[in-house]
Amino acid sequence: MDQKQLRLKRLVIGLGILLFICFCIVVGTMAYRMSQMSAEEAVAVEKVDLIDPGTLPVPNLQGLDIVIPLGSRVVSVSAEGAHYLVLLETVNGQQVLVVNQSDGALIRTVRFKQPQ
Repeated sequence: MDQKQLRLKRLVIGLGILLFICFCIVVGTMAYRMSQMSAEEAVAVEKVDLIDPGTLPVPNLQGLDIVIPLGSRVVSVSAEGAHYLVLLETVNGQQVLVVNQSDGALIRTVRFKQPQ
């Protein structure tokens, strides 16, 4: 074994030992902090705020009818806040319909046009 291989071997072994020492330090720190936590803090960490079901919006179980122009194709639909964004491919190019989620009313139409 020549000198370069011996140095490389020592380097690899040294880095392995260093990695093991760092792992032990991380695990030891976690164990120490958990042991220092009082019972009240442990309970406080486990508590979860529950949402009152009365405050949640009631979904429209009947569905929505969204009217799209003839000859157009729905590319994608996404929900954004209280609106649906419907991306359409029409004969005149792409457009986005902004639709109210609760009643299906068309709020705005955004058309994409090429510059003249």
